Amino acid sequence: MDLATIGALFRYNSWANEQMLDAASRLTEADFKLDLKSSHGSIGDTLTHIVWAERIWLQRWKGVSPTNVFSPADFPNAESLRERLHSVVAERSAFLRDLSAERFLEPVEYRNVKGEVWRYPL
Repeated sequence: MDLATIGALFRYNSWANEQMLDAASRLTEADFKLDLKSSHGSIGDTLTHIVWAERIWLQRWKGVSPTNVFSPADFPNAESLRERLHSVVAERSAFLRDLSAERFLEPVEYRNVKGEVWRYPL
């Protein structure tokens, strides 16, 4: 895959995340936190997981193996998640700007939050 395509895919990902956060920002606090009995509970919990996943994968690509999981309690509303996501997107954009095609062939090794070691090509 070429760098231009990867950039386009991440721009689309950012757009889609913004659409979700825009929709979530129109919810009442009760609806944002309502347990929907889904895999991550509430809409807020699910969005927290998405923002955390965006961050942890970026850190792994950079050679860091975070062990912390974001807590939904730290993100009481969509705007708090949006702020965190914007910082991740800015950091990811810088990472992608400096990325070379050769780097895709290099392995990324990390420990997941369970301590298991995984290794994949970038």
